[in-house]
Amino acid sequence: RSPLLYLYGLYLFQVLCLGKKDIVKSLISLSVFVIPYLYLLGRILKVKELFQFGAVISLISLVFLWIIYAVFFRVGRTRKFVALGITALLIIPFVIVVNVLLFKMIQVPIFDVWDFMTLLILLILAIVFFICDSAGKKGLPKRKSKSFQ
Repeated sequence: RSPLLYLYGLYLFQVLCLGKKDIVKSLISLSVFVIPYLYLLGRILKVKELFQFGAVISLISLVFLWIIYAVFFRVGRTRKFVALGITALLIIPFVIVVNVLLFKMIQVPIFDVWDFMTLLILLILAIVFFICDSAGKKGLPKRKSKSFQ
């Protein structure tokens, strides 16, 4: 119930107080409210570790989201596929950082097969996005259509 109330509260705050649905305002409200939410949730559930672990991961996630926003703000206006490719590449160090932090906090293995598969898929996606951008810039050759007469 609490996560639903948190998201609903963020939405209401954005709609009632901020007016326009703007990604910057959403990121600001998320940045402001995620730490107090985790603190209150940890207090309500009486799980001290929830705030400790959640705050660290959420701060790194917020930095990552702001970086993604900057990429789309700078590059994505004119070259969306390049912005998507850069984002896919940026997710790779993000996954590694989160895995290392989880290893240090709760002693889970840093990498498993699924992590390697995820990183490989992200790399393939980045390459595909860059190829799509290159093909879009060059323009695809038009096929001559043959009509049946």
